[in-house]
Amino acid sequence: MMNNKPLLQPAEATVSATQVEPYCLNGNDACTGSSTGYLGTSVWGHFSSRVHWMILLTLFGFLSGYIISSYEDALSSLLILTIYMPMIADSGGNAGSQAATVIIRAMAVGELGRGVALRILWKEFRIAALMALVIAGLAFLKVALLTSAADLPSELTLVRVGTVISLALAVQVIFSTLTGALVPLAARRLSLDPAVLASPMLTSLVDISGMLIYFGLATRLLGL
Repeated sequence: MMNNKPLLQPAEATVSATQVEPYCLNGNDACTGSSTGYLGTSVWGHFSSRVHWMILLTLFGFLSGYIISSYEDALSSLLILTIYMPMIADSGGNAGSQAATVIIRAMAVGELGRGVALRILWKEFRIAALMALVIAGLAFLKVALLTSAADLPSELTLVRVGTVISLALAVQVIFSTLTGALVPLAARRLSLDPAVLASPMLTSLVDISGMLIYFGLATRLLGL
């Protein structure tokens, strides 16, 4: 007797019909069917695929130093800003790298198809807003409770300074998260390898944006 059982159960058929083809990162044997993967690619091959991005983004990195030097007067008038510069850079870098890693992984396993960029950015914005609230709140408490008021000019208070630093941190986390999600999507659109491009580009963009956001808000809201 012939077995009339369908090859796919309804749930399996649904998954099969909606499954997105995995995005092939450069050197991914599972996608390309090639024997040349990470270990099979020569040192020179890896070097040549990475070095031009490193050179370009190193040049962009010089902008961070220029931005800091252009706000030298603000730093000298309020030294507390210097203390929290690493927090701004680190938080932005961590948020951006986290978002980029999640997106690249989802692309690699075929979870994200074409035409979903706006949905991804909207979702990451909401995630970033929640993270920004938590991190900014912790930063405000640190400034308000663990910083000496003697380090401030007489016209400023710890609450006011803490609010500005927390606001800058929140904006930086949101911007960095959206940038971290957007870079891999843009790399795929341009047929570039997001695994090679995302991390160095994020580092440069987050450093530059962080300094602009931080000093821009500080000088305007604190009257420096």
